[in-house]
Amino acid sequence: MESVKPVKVLMMNCDKLVNLDEIKAHLFPSTHDQYFAVKTEYFDIDDIDSRSKEMSERSKDEKYDVGIFAVHANESRLSINEKKAGIGYAKIYNAIREMTGDKVVVIIAYDSNYKDPTHTISSWARFKIYSQFSGDRKSVV
Repeated sequence: MESVKPVKVLMMNCDKLVNLDEIKAHLFPSTHDQYFAVKTEYFDIDDIDSRSKEMSERSKDEKYDVGIFAVHANESRLSINEKKAGIGYAKIYNAIREMTGDKVVVIIAYDSNYKDPTHTISSWARFKIYSQFSGDRKSVV
């Protein structure tokens, strides 16, 4: 039987505000370990600049098939895909894009404004994030 090359996944979160182990267990059950090689990384908010530079350097040799960037919905500034990459999470998001060839899934977790089970996220979170991605269809929110 021919072996399957696992999909390399990089999961990231700032300040451990989102539990990446929970997301990993939900998206990649242990019964599918042979299909996915998942690496989880947390970073401190104060380290965004240095971490994004380090990731850019790593991207020359370290590639992933997909990146997952998990953010907490109630953070004060969810700047993920702003044109001016010097603010918020944009530097980390762009570094993940670099490491994955623009294949990033953004997960917005712990949305306390979520009330309507017919929608995936609240209107509040959708409004806060959607405008950043309106012209960028390579990313999934």
